[in-house]
Amino acid sequence: MAGLLAPDKGEVFICGKKRQGLVSDEDISGLRIGLVFQSAALFDSLNVRENVGFLLYENSKLSEERIGALVTETLAAVGLKGVEERMPSELSGGMKKRVALARSIINDDTKETIEPEGKMLWVSRER
Repeated sequence: MAGLLAPDKGEVFICGKKRQGLVSDEDISGLRIGLVFQSAALFDSLNVRENVGFLLYENSKLSEERIGALVTETLAAVGLKGVEERMPSELSGGMKKRVALARSIINDDTKETIEPEGKMLWVSRER
């Protein structure tokens, strides 16, 4: 669904539109799909605030103050208050996963986004 892998068979539709390619779909502008990796995949050289706000710092025109407020709000939504300045090495495994979840759901509230109908989809691949 996220477009990282091509389907083995069948078709993928998001918001009634067929997903054509991998990673980017021009026909579905504003599509927002967040990913949480099993290992959390946090940047170990960035603190929690920088990890959660990474996409906004890199790709939005929001002020640092607004991004900081969104990070604080999003961390509170996943049950983590006051950990913005901690480094990933200072977090438990469960906290790392919640930081990764916060990173996947933080949103630039100045942009119109489309979210898939199924709000959350869990996919597990056994190897």
